[in-house]
Amino acid sequence: MLSKSRVLAGRQCSKRFWLAVNRPELRIITPDVLRRFRQGHRLNDVVRGLMPDGVLIGADVPLADALKITRRHLDRTPDQPLFETTFSRHRVPIQADVFQREDGAWRLT
Repeated sequence: MLSKSRVLAGRQCSKRFWLAVNRPELRIITPDVLRRFRQGHRLNDVVRGLMPDGVLIGADVPLADALKITRRHLDRTPDQPLFETTFSRHRVPIQADVFQREDGAWRLT
């Protein structure tokens, strides 16, 4: 899954990116990392509160299901924001914190 964390890891160090993808069990989760996770979750809650009509797909949904749910929502209600939604391009799954239409264009956050 391509995520913000993995993109940032890759920008910082290609070896760090490789390890994140291929050897995630080696990651050390420090108290500082846990604090940043909590901050990120609180920020997601604030953003969702600003868009009460949005739909949470969820990070714990299996990939195939998340792709189907995303497609179904985009087909039925394209103007409704989606949270933690999943796409795939060239067999690379991508998860977006927020995906929404804005001024006739798509915005991925």
